[in-house]
Amino acid sequence: KIAQIWTWEWEVHEGLFQISDEMKQILGLDFEKTHYTIDELNELVHPEDQDYFKRALNYVWHGESIGIEFRFLASDQTIIWVHQNGNVIYDEADKIISVLFMNHDITERKESLNKLRLMNENLIQMVKDEVEENRKKDAVIVYQSRLAKMGQMIGLITHQWKQPLNNLGLILAN
Repeated sequence: KIAQIWTWEWEVHEGLFQISDEMKQILGLDFEKTHYTIDELNELVHPEDQDYFKRALNYVWHGESIGIEFRFLASDQTIIWVHQNGNVIYDEADKIISVLFMNHDITERKESLNKLRLMNENLIQMVKDEVEENRKKDAVIVYQSRLAKMGQMIGLITHQWKQPLNNLGLILAN
């Protein structure tokens, strides 16, 4: 319980799944019931992950060990993320007799990763907004700089015109 790890076993020839008490407790299942069919087990899987889960079981059915992440939906509708490893157990004739599944509750990790993803998206948007605002400020500064240079140029032109006009004024005054 502390490690948030639980198991279940697929008794392949009987087509039944034996679920540990820890898994029953986490998912809010009946402790009296000892075996579940594949359809009953699939109903415990989040609806969006059911096809993925079935495909993974199909790989196991063909003798491949698996490591997958998916969501269970507890009886109170709480979503529980798990990382599941399925290991095939063979008899002496190399036939599959059962599959042992080890589940590790990774809900906290998934929630933390989701929070980090959201924070990262917000940070990216904030950076984009700040860059856009800085570009606008830069454009204003460039515009003000152009106006200042035009003002200086007009001042220089005015100065250049004042000298000959002062001279003309003096000549005309004499």
